[in-house]
Amino acid sequence: YKGTYILTGATLADDFSNDLFTTGIVQAGTPLQGLVSYIGDTDWVKVGLSKGVTYVIDLAGDISDSAQLDPLVDPLLTIRDANGNFIARFDDFGGTLNSRAYFTPTEDSLYYLEAKSAFKYDIGAWKLSVNQAPPDDFGAAMDATAAALSLGMAKAGEIGIPGDRDVFKVSLEAGKVYQLSVDGL
Repeated sequence: YKGTYILTGATLADDFSNDLFTTGIVQAGTPLQGLVSYIGDTDWVKVGLSKGVTYVIDLAGDISDSAQLDPLVDPLLTIRDANGNFIARFDDFGGTLNSRAYFTPTEDSLYYLEAKSAFKYDIGAWKLSVNQAPPDDFGAAMDATAAALSLGMAKAGEIGIPGDRDVFKVSLEAGKVYQLSVDGL
């Protein structure tokens, strides 16, 4: 077939800039969607974090129906301070290509979370969430505050964040042999 046609195209507008002047803001408990819309695009998002509070920050390829592009294949998360200086980078978590950070700020401040792809030629939709880490169920101190165990009674606990330790105390009689077990789920 012969004929004439006109082929037109357009690029997606950049949703968030990659500097201190970004309009992107994420709040704890409310996920934010965005796009790596061209090769080399990075998106910075502002977040206010509190000193001494541990946060779980997830950056994942957005698979929701509201995503404007296919999911970003390998999201890469960078945390920056209020001046835009690099603090830490997080990639591939839990057997996936998504990123997760456990971050405990050393000061109350504004921080920047940078979303981009770990692959040079990847574009796609991402979803960023910031949440407080789960509360510690059992303390880590080997003192009188340790949780008491009774023989024959199981206690369920959770290692909530990397570095979490759950310490227990139990009364035992000298000269007896005991079998203790810890089972993961």
